[in-house]
Amino acid sequence: MSVVRRLKRKEKLRKSEEKEEVAVALEKSVVERKGEEGNGREVWVALAVRQDLGIYRLYSTFLDVDNTLTLLNAGKWVWKSRAPRLVTPLHPPYTRLGGRRLVTSVVNNWPFFNLTLGTDGSLRPHSGIDVSLLNTMAQHLNFTYSVVVPEDGQWGTKLDNGTVTGMVGMVASHRAQLAIDEITINDLREDVVDFTFPYYLESTVIVTEAPAAKPCFCCPFTLYTQGTVWMLVVASTLTVGPALACISRARNRLLKAQETSVHPLSHLSFNAFRSLLNQSSPRVPNEWPLRMVVYSWSLFCITIYGIGPATDHLVSLMRKICGLL
Repeated sequence: MSVVRRLKRKEKLRKSEEKEEVAVALEKSVVERKGEEGNGREVWVALAVRQDLGIYRLYSTFLDVDNTLTLLNAGKWVWKSRAPRLVTPLHPPYTRLGGRRLVTSVVNNWPFFNLTLGTDGSLRPHSGIDVSLLNTMAQHLNFTYSVVVPEDGQWGTKLDNGTVTGMVGMVASHRAQLAIDEITINDLREDVVDFTFPYYLESTVIVTEAPAAKPCFCCPFTLYTQGTVWMLVVASTLTVGPALACISRARNRLLKAQETSVHPLSHLSFNAFRSLLNQSSPRVPNEWPLRMVVYSWSLFCITIYGIGPATDHLVSLMRKICGLL
């Protein structure tokens, strides 16, 4: 409720001493509320009943405990021709609700609002920060409440087609009188509902990069779809082990060194396969000819891992350039 317009005197009625002169003044900000079934469309008004010359009894509309629109006595008003306008609401809004039962839209969201099922199957508030806040409001403003959960179980926002979802949508469509449950204020929601002053602010916020999918050992191979590439990779893997074994035996024969260690073919082939899967080798040969082959194979494996993502970035860049041209 806001400003009440100044009442204008009407022409005197016949037999005015036997009748009361009644004037209705709409407030400057008309408050409309579409209530539950039976309430319909309600407009809050101020009513002035003349009791004597220039003396009026003021009444204001009020919703009682049954959500019925009634008149509430606001006191007397002495009217003068040059009297200032009424700038104070007859009854400050939201100071007392007369024991009304308000439908409250919530979601199960610990630690703010925890819901439980009652013996009759109805939802009941159990515990939480906003449960304590709602109970305190109900005690000081004299109202009771029942909780409902939106069909989608979301907080709600305004969609492109104009519909509003979640708890905010229930308040916007008058299916609930209020919603409380860690609701963040944003522009889309402010277009359809009114918010109270913020009562909870997060003073510390940590911003990190969005998590990306962790690459697995076989992810690079999914980038290659050509059969020729697969055949060459398999052939190279199968060739490295026997090549290392042949080089090791040839070196031992040339040097005629009996103490030179001989590496089994199975170990050499398995180590080559481990390198292809980006796994560390448990043992690197001490002989430099074998080391050069192992290092060359490791460089080849690194190229296999790097050329796939690099090719994707190059193709994406070329597409963007072609699109600009």
